[in-house]
Parts: sequence; C-alpha cells; structure tokens
Amino acid sequence: MTVSVITQNKIRILLTHTEVITCFGEYSTLYSLGPKVKNSLNLLLNDIITTHSLFNKNCKISAKIKVKENFGCEILLVALLPKRKTPDNECVFEFSDSEALTAGITELYKNVRNFRFLSHLYKTEKGYSLIVNCKNPKEQLFVLHEFCFEINDSQNAVEYTKEYGKPLILNCAIERYGKFFSKRLH
Repeated sequence: MTVSVITQNKIRILLTHTEVITCFGEYSTLYSLGPKVKNSLNLLLNDIITTHSLFNKNCKISAKIKVKENFGCEILLVALLPKRKTPDNECVFEFSDSEALTAGITELYKNVRNFRFLSHLYKTEKGYSLIVNCKNPKEQLFVLHEFCFEINDSQNAVEYTKEYGKPLILNCAIERYGKFFSKRLH
C-alpha cells in the first residue's frame, strides 16, 4: 500500500492487486460497495487518517475509488472543509426626509437589480434610517451617498436605530420601496 499526500486536504492511496484481494476478497465485492467493503474501507481509512493526521476528526471526507481489475485500485480521499463565511456588516444610512429617501432608493433600485442583502427601514427622530446588511455597504451602495446626510457603520448606531426607531419595512426595504416608487415615478 502506497500512501501519498497530494495537498493539505487530499491523500492518494494505491493498493496492489494482492492488497485488494487481501482487504476485499475479490474485485466484484469492491464494485458492489456492500457492508463488507464499507467496513474494510472504514478500517483502512481510519488507520491512514490517524497515521497521517492531516484531516480533522470533525471534517467530512469524500472517498473516490478507481478500480483496475488485476492491477489494484486507487483511493483518493478529500477532506470537505467547511466554507468560511465572512460576516456581513451593517450600516445605517440616515435620510433627512421622505423625498431624499425616495430619490436615493429609486436611484439605487434602478442601478442595482440583484439584491443579495437584507435592508430595514426605520422612522427615527432625525428622519428615516435605512439599515443595510451586506459585505461592504459603503462601497456597494455608493449611490445612496448623495441622498443621505449621515452614514454610520458602528454597531452602536445599528442597535440604537433598531431599539428606538419605528420599523416600517423589515428584511427587504430596498426592494419593496424601490419597486413601489420606481413604478409610480414612471
């Protein structure tokens, strides 16, 4: 048995013809992937994984088996690492009145059609606050900069708005507000 590390999360195991016969009995049982084969594979892979200690105990492992009858087989192990999700940032866009809010959101709605973020609209004592939850709200929503009087991305400002503001539209404020007013203005 030859074990080679391809990358940090890939291992290749080559079994000769005699090793396949010893572990699995015959090639036809290897094709069936029955309980005997799964048990033998599990024992073999557990031994290799603990020996090489490349894979985390909690990660899922994908095994790909290529069989060449009378020549042996190749088993490729790939650790399925969880994808890291970068946290989204919340940003508060403050509008002085409903005209500035309507102009800003309709302009944004015309320019950006594919919304993949949450947006909440609140009525505050300063006017209207739009909380947007996305990766880079200041960069992605640059269209709003000319219509709002303040942009604040601190967590305190977001929490203050959520606590003391009156919620008008939750989760999809830009889509709903933009859709409604872009139809009315045309």
